[in-house]
Amino acid sequence: MGKNLPNYFKKEHIQYGLLEFDEEKCIRCGICNTACGGGSIIIPPKKNGEKRELPYLYEPFPGVTLCVACGDCTAACPNDAIKIVQGFTVNEPYHYARIAQTSQFTYPKKY
Repeated sequence: MGKNLPNYFKKEHIQYGLLEFDEEKCIRCGICNTACGGGSIIIPPKKNGEKRELPYLYEPFPGVTLCVACGDCTAACPNDAIKIVQGFTVNEPYHYARIAQTSQFTYPKKY
């Protein structure tokens, strides 16, 4: 079973979430960065009073993002400037396995 668990930093095991930021709609407010639970959206710093660059997805390794395409950023964006262009999924033959999986389900204990 262990060999079919995905390595979340290997592109062949995972399809990462990808976002598209609309240059014209985005006001660079940073709300998407705050809403992102995975910390995958980077807001570039301002440079000498110029307009801030577009947000982008952090890549810890080339072609690997931390985005799980949850949609929190798209829901929080006041200008509808973010679009999910690729969802997050585990590629076959890999699968998720919960650490807490047991063969038998038991209800919580009443005190």
